[in-house]
Amino acid sequence: MLRRIIECKEEALRQRWTKKSNAQRRKILQDCGIKLSETHRADYTQFLRWQVNPDTDPIPAIYLASEIVSHRNDFLHPHLNVEDLTKVKSMLLLINSRGRNPPHLFANADLRAADLGVTGGLLSLEFLKDHTLLLEGESAETYGRLVRWADKSMKERIMSGFQYLPHEGLLILEIQYNLYLFLVNWCEELLHDIEIGTIWRLPIEPEPPLLVETSDDTAIASTAMETPYRLPSKLDFNRLQVVVTAKRLSAEDYIHNLREDPGLFADAMMEASDHRIERVLNDEGKVHSSISTPEFWEDVTRSVVTDAYSDINNWDIISKQLERLAMLKDEYAASIYPQHDLPEELLKELLSLKKVLEFAQTGPRNNLTEGLPASLPFGHMFRRLSGISGDREATQRIGRGFSEREDLMIRIFEIKFTPEKKTAVSLPAIMDEIEHMIEQGLELKAKITPFSNGHGNTQGLAPNRLTRLRRTKKITEAMQIAEGKLDYFWTKLDYEYRRNSRTTLHQTVDHIFTNIRTVERTPDWVAPTRPARVFPKSFQAPTIPQFSTNEPISNFVAPQEKIKPKTRGVPTPSASLVEDTSEVPPSEPKERIYKLKARALKVFKVLFFQPSERNLPGDLPWTEFKYAMVAMGFTVHKFDGSACQFTPPSTDEYERKHGIQFHEPHSPGSTAKISFHVARGMGRRLKNAYGWHGGMFVSE
Repeated sequence: MLRRIIECKEEALRQRWTKKSNAQRRKILQDCGIKLSETHRADYTQFLRWQVNPDTDPIPAIYLASEIVSHRNDFLHPHLNVEDLTKVKSMLLLINSRGRNPPHLFANADLRAADLGVTGGLLSLEFLKDHTLLLEGESAETYGRLVRWADKSMKERIMSGFQYLPHEGLLILEIQYNLYLFLVNWCEELLHDIEIGTIWRLPIEPEPPLLVETSDDTAIASTAMETPYRLPSKLDFNRLQVVVTAKRLSAEDYIHNLREDPGLFADAMMEASDHRIERVLNDEGKVHSSISTPEFWEDVTRSVVTDAYSDINNWDIISKQLERLAMLKDEYAASIYPQHDLPEELLKELLSLKKVLEFAQTGPRNNLTEGLPASLPFGHMFRRLSGISGDREATQRIGRGFSEREDLMIRIFEIKFTPEKKTAVSLPAIMDEIEHMIEQGLELKAKITPFSNGHGNTQGLAPNRLTRLRRTKKITEAMQIAEGKLDYFWTKLDYEYRRNSRTTLHQTVDHIFTNIRTVERTPDWVAPTRPARVFPKSFQAPTIPQFSTNEPISNFVAPQEKIKPKTRGVPTPSASLVEDTSEVPPSEPKERIYKLKARALKVFKVLFFQPSERNLPGDLPWTEFKYAMVAMGFTVHKFDGSACQFTPPSTDEYERKHGIQFHEPHSPGSTAKISFHVARGMGRRLKNAYGWHGGMFVSE
């Protein structure tokens, strides 16, 4: 029924749904015969509400059982909720994907969506041994057929993920029954002037165009929110490699900047220091005794350097594995079927990638679990157990100072990252939910950000404010001193590393780097020359003619003799003097010039600011930077957190050029600004990636 409705009336459904107001959409959704939750992912809210102090303040069993029954739909299909479906695109994507594709393509995705209810024991399941519930075909005779195991091969297919155990299959059938009933009722509400029973008599219409993102600025948060309403996508290793390559290049730039920029190195040290678990106060209101000791700073330094070099190594390994997987997928394309096992070589490479990804999560996961309780916005909400440090489990949360949204976010965080509360809910699902909460609340978003610089000096290195000051001899010398101290640190580190491993730390990753860049250093101060004073003509002394033998006697110029070129006969030897037979050296290709509007041009003047210029620019609004990059033909894709990828256009100019990633500044929304110091660092990265410099950008 649903397929026929969509084939005949999808365009009409789109037009009518788009014209409805939010209040009208909400009313229609609530009248579709299925109880929908009002809010996004109400399953998390209910699960955490029932988990509040289960030992000291348990919920009565009778009340809990009644609550679980009344909220069953929240756990069966958490993505069917009024908040998300009132968005025009979500509902239109849902009816298109479900109406034009068979249900078995969604079976696994529907089961995974109910993970929290299954692993949390909130969805009652009926188990049956030695049976399989087949979800094949589209008829009532084949879809949902119960089959007894005849041999071990059927059990092996269950273990391989090709089929479902009866309790899993029944859960999928219940989810899909509710969903398709809801969708048919929704269509009836919109097509109120058509008798649904007569839909079979109507002609099939051409499928309307796909609902695609037309903006140059897309966010992975919106993509993640739309994913449950789309047809489950197949792995695109080439697309994944584009993202991972940008990550690797970003990690490469970060290492180079750590070695080159004293201000950035100081920021990294302070950020790592401020997110150490030792800074969490104990019951006596004191930080750990190791704070500010040489041992403490050694640990901080070790974490900064180790994280940076581990990061680039991990992304390089992942990038190479994705490249190989893309090649193997093309090689075995003709022999890959959903009903068959994967080719052994491809399966081994996939399992290897899975292990690498699990290992690569370890560092960021530890930083996150330790950094959240120690961070400045949340530190007052946690206490460190006395006498223990450096362990996430050595902190406990106190029930003061949380807003309702903060409390919910941290408790969702604990579902995945606290061992005693850990469930089988996937990490992407948890992170998508946290990202959604952050995007919905600007106050919370402002707290979940990287450390913002401004906490002072670090180990004698110059703070970022030096680069903001007008270049003078004193400022130049201070910058050179800071750079010298940074060079000494890396020289000493490379020496110690070589002493123990016979190679420097940098040499261990030289083969990964796209190009080897020399570290730029501040040149010696050269006092600017004062331009000669030019007086107005009214104040200039009159010119007095001087007699000189070098002056011409008159203005007469003799006419040049006209020589008629010889066109007949043998040329005289003197003709060789006229004809230049020497090889003319090829002219160098002209440098590309980009003509931009004043708004975009202003951005590039900040990114490629020259110290010799007099007027120092201020901070750069993040929205203006994105505008300028889009003006250059780049597309913007926002990932989880603050990372944004800028992908160059598919032109000859950017052939073999990869995308580049930058992080959105601390302040959320339209107030987000890039500090001048960071903007110049971004300019250096753009120069290295695409060869840009300030002289290439001119006004239209």
